[in-house]
Amino acid sequence: MAYAFGVVVIIAGLTSLSLPPLDVAILLSIALLITGFARVPIEAERRPEIPVWARVLLLVSTVAVPVMIVGMAMALWAKTGGLDWRLVVGSIVLVTGVGSILQSGRHHSLLTIHLAGWAPLAVIEGSVTSMVVLAACLPAAIGASYRQVQLSGEAKAKAESMVRVSRRAEELLRDFEEMGQGWFWETDRRRLLTYVSPVVARSLGVSLNRLLGRSFTDLFDLGEDGQEGERTLAFHLNARSSFQELAVRAAVIDGGEERWWSITGRPTYDGFGNFVGFRGSGHDLTEKRRSQQQASRLAHFDSLTGLANRFQMSQTLEKILNAPHERQRECSVFLLDLDRFKQVNDTLGHPAGDALLKQVSQRLERVVDTQGRVGRLGGDEFQVIIPGESPREELARLAERIIDVLSQPYSIEGHRVVIGASLGIAIAPQHGVTSEALVRNCDLALYAAKDGGRGRFHFYADDLHSEAEERRQLEQDLPAGYPFRG
Repeated sequence: MAYAFGVVVIIAGLTSLSLPPLDVAILLSIALLITGFARVPIEAERRPEIPVWARVLLLVSTVAVPVMIVGMAMALWAKTGGLDWRLVVGSIVLVTGVGSILQSGRHHSLLTIHLAGWAPLAVIEGSVTSMVVLAACLPAAIGASYRQVQLSGEAKAKAESMVRVSRRAEELLRDFEEMGQGWFWETDRRRLLTYVSPVVARSLGVSLNRLLGRSFTDLFDLGEDGQEGERTLAFHLNARSSFQELAVRAAVIDGGEERWWSITGRPTYDGFGNFVGFRGSGHDLTEKRRSQQQASRLAHFDSLTGLANRFQMSQTLEKILNAPHERQRECSVFLLDLDRFKQVNDTLGHPAGDALLKQVSQRLERVVDTQGRVGRLGGDEFQVIIPGESPREELARLAERIIDVLSQPYSIEGHRVVIGASLGIAIAPQHGVTSEALVRNCDLALYAAKDGGRGRFHFYADDLHSEAEERRQLEQDLPAGYPFRG
């Protein structure tokens, strides 16, 4: 403002080819001094913590008073005849214009500058017209300024509300991420990460800065176990299409705990419809996947021995017998039953019986090795499936080896335990082309082996059916309650 006052005085003096009177010079000097030392008070007036009355006082003393003094000085200079009134008006316009620029956006300051600049001119000029115009403009100016203050307050309140909402959203987002409920990610159009939640970096064992700018797919281990997820994710990224609940394995550092995530994403576009990247979320799937794997294991494996259970063995046999090529349908089935196992349960208890079954399963797996699959059907009954064509002599040697190994003494809770084993053998397709027929005939062979003195193996033969039928008929012919011993 001091520069504006100086320019006004210089222009007025040069235009009128005169010097201001002494009283005018004194007023202009006072105005210049006030504006020269007004920087600190003006900055203080802008602080919201300053009381209202103090801010009004500072505004009047540092803004209104200097402008009013300049307006009064220019009017007095014109009244003495040394200055043209038109030049006075132009000077006031210049001073108030500069003040408006300096106080832009502060409507009450603008009103103060204009009133302070024009009011002395109207008063000193003294005409009725000037006084009427001043009186008419004053309420209008006050009303307009008041309305502008209202609008400014509403805009400020709206902006503050939006800031609070934004901060609240950021806090909720941060709490959501920190509580482990999920995480968020964003990429640019080249699929490079522009944002990812800090929890992801901690799960991977790397710093957040190392992840930003890297490819989105670097977050995942898309190896053999993740091939399906890799194909699906790659398809959606290439097609720029949305995807939901896609299971992927996290690319944890070597030695880190295996983690699985479920990710969801969608493409994003700018206001002109240009593709700008992807944005989405994810959550931890590790525990759910472990539960699913455990449930699957319980459905397919024996919980005591870890061997395949009846369901899994049945599926394996069905798969072989339903193979597309005839030679692929050949296989051999061993049905194995432990001898004297019930005696161990009765004398040493069921925990000892369970321990014995575990040792039996371990020995059985070692003997069969890679030749076939071993399973426990329940109780002390086991099954072995040998895929492919095998000579009877080779099957007989394997059966003898199984019986010999399982008949060796066991150590159960400090007790020496000796049991035996009996085997029935059926071969597909000679002894059956369906799993039901093959298992039934294998069971008849096992019965024949036990009937022959236990500790033996027996291949299925057609005459076993007739013997079984004769035995069934004999059982029906015996009186009720008569003990039958086959």
